[in-house]
Parts: sequence; C-alpha cells; structure tokens
Amino acid sequence: MTGTVAGADRSAISPGGGTFGLGASSAGPLRLADNFTITGNSWQITSFQTFAYLTGATTPGITAMTLRIWNGAPNAGGTLVFGDTTTNVLSSTSWAVGATSQAIYRTTGADTLGATRRVQQATVNLNLTLAPGTYWVDFGYTGASFTPPLSVAAGPVPVGNALQLDTTGTWVSAADPTLAQAVELPFILGGTVVAIPEPSTYALM
Repeated sequence: MTGTVAGADRSAISPGGGTFGLGASSAGPLRLADNFTITGNSWQITSFQTFAYLTGATTPGITAMTLRIWNGAPNAGGTLVFGDTTTNVLSSTSWAVGATSQAIYRTTGADTLGATRRVQQATVNLNLTLAPGTYWVDFGYTGASFTPPLSVAAGPVPVGNALQLDTTGTWVSAADPTLAQAVELPFILGGTVVAIPEPSTYALM
C-alpha cells in the first residue's frame, strides 16, 4: 500500500485490525520463530533477512542478531541444526525499501501519514546446506523492538503458525493480541537449489 510520506510504501495493518508488531531480542527472553519447507533438491542457503522497527528511529539501528534453525518446531521435538542465542551473526542492516524503492512504514490501514515506525531490514550471511524437509528459524535482534506480521492490502490478517519465546522460556503461539490468532512472519531466505548430478557424473566419481 502506498502512503504520502515522500512517496513511501506502507506495511499496513489489514482492514480487520491487528497489531503493529511482535517483540524479539538477540539473547532473550523474547524470540520469534516461523517455518519453511524445502521440497525436491537440497538448498544451499546463503542469507537470511528479516524486518523490524523501532518507533521513532531516525537511522537503521539493529546492531546484533542471533539465529537458530531447527529440523522441526522448537516446541514440538525439533532438534537444533544451526546457531545459538549468544553469537552475533548480523552481517548488515539498512532501511527496507518497498516496490517503489522508497521507505516502508508500519501503519494502520487508514493512516497514510504515519512516519514513526520505519521498517529496517537485517541480513545474516550464511553458508548452510539443508536437505528437503520442514525447518523452523528463530531469531532475535538488538536495536529494534518489533517485527511486523504479514498483512494484506485488503482482507483479514493471514492466519499462520509463528511462535514466540515468552519471558518464562516457553514457546507459545505468536498470536496477534487484537485478533487472538497466530500470524505469519516476514523473512527471506537467499541461496540456490543444489543440483543433483547426472548418472554419468556418479560413474566418474
């Protein structure tokens, strides 16, 4: 959705309502997690990107990020396959840009002027190969406060299955407190699909 802040884009709360964002921190106690599925060939993952904001920030302020990847839901028997909650793996941070190559602001659905929640984009460079399956990525950051859930231009907030590690150390549903439903979180995995060698290549090996 397009706003009127210097032609900026908006990450707007859906018309049915919802929250501005869900909290996370680099070492805890709050962390966020969501899943992704690899089908077909393995993936060579080279980057992870997520989005967050700090109300009133005038410069990109994320200074640290911790990242973990599980081979199943962390609250349902998943095993850790990468990362920890102490190592800062942040590679870079910047202002996120939208479809018009302008700034993105988190706003309400009706607000086209709000400019207090400018969205940042945090990048972690990786070198990780994962076989087909369903994985969960959980993360926390320092220097921002909230990750905006996914929303759509028209219609209700998409129902998801994201998780949040709460202050008691328990993974719970990352529920929108306004709508009382679990949400989906925005993140981008960069990389390539690992090619399967031809039978003749196997013979040469």
